Amino acid sequence: MSLLDSNLTTQLAGLLTKMVNPINLVAYVDSSKNSQKVIELLNEVADQSSKITVIEGDKSRVNRKPSFAVLNPQTNVSVSFAGLPLGHEFSSLVLAILQVSGYAPKISDGQRKAILSIGSHEVTTYMSVTCINCPEVVQSLNTISIINPKVKHIAVEGSAFKDEVDSLGVMSVPAVFENGKMISSGRSSIDELVAILLSQEENSDSS
Repeated sequence: MSLLDSNLTTQLAGLLTKMVNPINLVAYVDSSKNSQKVIELLNEVADQSSKITVIEGDKSRVNRKPSFAVLNPQTNVSVSFAGLPLGHEFSSLVLAILQVSGYAPKISDGQRKAILSIGSHEVTTYMSVTCINCPEVVQSLNTISIINPKVKHIAVEGSAFKDEVDSLGVMSVPAVFENGKMISSGRSSIDELVAILLSQEENSDSS
């Protein structure tokens, strides 16, 4: 049984016509049932566009399995997901594919300038597929990292990595972490997230 119903597949095929350049979906999987579902999802998405190729990456390079990168092989721009981005997060996956392919994000010149001023970060957003506030945070951080590749972002579906979530003490989602420390909790706009990342740099400079 497919993970995407016929209505969603039709909608997806229409959206993917906006892709600019080819992208790869690089899967890091093992023999688990969750990994099989991720491969199934990626193949179903790739079936809707000739510009999408699914490839299996070297799983020893990543800590979380299943996970995958949405990668533009020409520019090396990428964003990552761990677990299954279905439910509310499916829109985040589709938008990531479009933007990584070169589709321009809907942001102002001022926002772009602020994003480009951010230094190096590696951030993780913990989300759930039923969370209505998660997509804005996931999509905003993906947009930030696509415009400024010094910012690396992965969105982690919490129920697939319960031990990790429990060890960090995540009580609610979305929760954004950097270096094992929560830097944002709850709904945040792209401007708020840019400000949070810049304030992290100020804190590290002064410490």
